[in-house]
Amino acid sequence: IFQKELNESENSVFQAVYGLQRALQGDYKDVVNMKESSRQRLEALREAAIKEETEYMELLAAEKHQVEALKNMQHQNQSLSMLDEILEDVRKAADRLEEEIEEHAFDDNKSVSVPEQLLLHLLSHSLIRRHVVEIVHVYVFSVD
Repeated sequence: IFQKELNESENSVFQAVYGLQRALQGDYKDVVNMKESSRQRLEALREAAIKEETEYMELLAAEKHQVEALKNMQHQNQSLSMLDEILEDVRKAADRLEEEIEEHAFDDNKSVSVPEQLLLHLLSHSLIRRHVVEIVHVYVFSVD
């Protein structure tokens, strides 16, 4: 848009110089010549007004696009921030749950065989996963 504005400004300067040359070389006593010069200036002004309006509309569209992009970035950052909070809460809950399960499993089952210990360990992880899913579900549906 900036480059287009520079090109238009350069073009306007050249048209002004050309119009000035014509005016200086023209016959001021000839009404037809003066009328033609006036018509050409009016036409140039109309074209300039149309071009300026087009550029203005393009700038409005660019501004709108920029505002939308900023809103999208803010929304995305907000979503990522909420997700970070959820994951942090999930991590803390999983750590607490794992500690509780391990404490109870080994307090109550000190004479448990290795396969039974493995089974208890696997069960503790499936319980953690279930609680994680519940926590995420609560956060996701409470945000809306």
